Amino acid sequence: MNLLKETRCASLIEILLTNPLAYTRIELMTPDDLKKWREKNGYTQASLAKALAVIPITVSRWERGVREIPSFLHLALETLERKGGEKGLRGRKTKKKGGKDHG
Repeated sequence: MNLLKETRCASLIEILLTNPLAYTRIELMTPDDLKKWREKNGYTQASLAKALAVIPITVSRWERGVREIPSFLHLALETLERKGGEKGLRGRKTKKKGGKDHG
């Protein structure tokens, strides 16, 4: 094994050992759970897809049960929820080139 692979493995192990969620039993999200979460937090399928960096049809397929929902999706959704849902993301200012705020 080369040094780069060893470093990556060590980093992953370190993350898992220091992350309390790694020891939590995770209930898989159902399609209905995902849809309820999305609606509760003010997302459309398109806006949730954008926030998760997936295409909108993926969210649609998850919600219809056509495609399996990834087991780690709940972590991404928790992060989005902490940021205030869709309204929170729209309200945040971002910097454009040149250092000017907009948003």
